[in-house]
Amino acid sequence: PAEEGERLGEPEGAPLLTMQRTTFDDTGRAVEFGSHMYRASRYSFEFQLLVRP
Repeated sequence: PAEEGERLGEPEGAPLLTMQRTTFDDTGRAVEFGSHMYRASRYSFEFQLLVRP
Protein backbone atom coordinates (compact mmCIF):
# COMPACT_ATOMS: atom_id res chain seq x y z
CA PRO A 1 0.00 0.00 0.00
CA ALA A 2 2.97 2.43 -0.10
CA GLU A 3 1.90 3.55 -3.58
CA GLU A 4 -1.71 4.02 -2.47
CA GLY A 5 -0.61 5.99 0.60
CA GLU A 6 1.46 8.24 -1.63
CA ARG A 7 -1.55 8.84 -3.91
CA LEU A 8 -3.61 9.80 -0.86
CA GLY A 9 -0.90 12.17 0.36
CA GLU A 10 -0.20 10.10 3.47
CA PRO A 11 3.33 9.63 4.83
CA GLU A 12 5.00 6.23 4.52
CA GLY A 13 3.80 3.89 7.27
CA ALA A 14 0.55 5.80 7.90
CA PRO A 15 -2.46 3.53 8.47
CA LEU A 16 -4.94 3.14 5.61
CA LEU A 17 -8.45 1.70 5.71
CA THR A 18 -9.30 -0.77 2.98
CA MET A 19 -12.68 -2.16 2.04
CA GLN A 20 -13.93 -4.61 -0.55
CA ARG A 21 -17.66 -4.58 -1.14
CA THR A 22 -20.05 -6.67 -3.21
CA THR A 23 -23.65 -5.57 -3.74
CA PHE A 24 -26.37 -8.09 -4.60
CA ASP A 25 -29.79 -7.61 -6.17
CA ASP A 26 -33.03 -9.15 -4.84
CA THR A 27 -32.30 -12.45 -6.59
CA GLY A 28 -28.86 -12.78 -5.01
CA ARG A 29 -26.96 -11.92 -8.18
CA ALA A 30 -23.83 -9.80 -7.66
CA VAL A 31 -24.37 -6.48 -9.42
CA GLU A 32 -21.51 -4.33 -8.12
CA PHE A 33 -18.03 -4.86 -6.74
CA GLY A 34 -15.88 -2.16 -5.21
CA SER A 35 -12.37 -2.04 -3.81
CA HIS A 36 -11.62 1.13 -1.85
CA MET A 37 -8.82 2.68 0.19
CA TYR A 38 -9.22 5.63 2.57
CA ARG A 39 -7.08 7.80 4.85
CA ALA A 40 -7.50 6.40 8.37
CA SER A 41 -7.02 9.93 9.71
CA ARG A 42 -10.23 11.07 8.01
CA TYR A 43 -12.58 8.08 7.88
CA SER A 44 -14.07 5.36 10.03
CA PHE A 45 -16.33 2.47 9.09
CA GLU A 46 -19.64 1.59 10.68
CA PHE A 47 -21.74 -1.15 9.14
CA GLN A 48 -24.32 -3.84 9.77
CA LEU A 49 -24.08 -7.41 8.62
CA LEU A 50 -27.21 -9.22 7.52
CA VAL A 51 -27.23 -12.99 7.95
CA ARG A 52 -29.45 -14.91 5.57
CA PRO A 53 -30.94 -18.19 6.76
